[in-house]
Amino acid sequence: MAYLVIDHELSHHQLAREIFGLVPHGAIQHASKALEYTGACDMAQAVGVSQKTLETAFKQVLGMTPARYLMLSRLNAAHRQLVNGQADELTVLQVGLQWGFSNSGRFSTAYRQLFGELPSRTLRHSSHHA
Repeated sequence: MAYLVIDHELSHHQLAREIFGLVPHGAIQHASKALEYTGACDMAQAVGVSQKTLETAFKQVLGMTPARYLMLSRLNAAHRQLVNGQADELTVLQVGLQWGFSNSGRFSTAYRQLFGELPSRTLRHSSHHA
């Protein structure tokens, strides 16, 4: 099974230049707020383009939809927090909720599909290396 993880080396501004360069009324500053959007509709409205235009640009640049990009961005942010967290100070539920996952079961499933382990294991493992 292949896992797709967002490349942390690609800055939001670089990504924005590539994606929003493909849409009218380029808006580089909006990509840096990617984690603030609740979905592709919010992102399209912020940029001032249709969802279809935004989706086409994302697919051309990243090979995925804006919704998939947002989910991967949030999962990666949650992963970083769990890796750096302390099990006695942090819970998986807190992390999931912080990054927009209101259903802990769905969060755990999506996390495991991407990272190959449950978020609780990541947190326990990080606590042992702190």
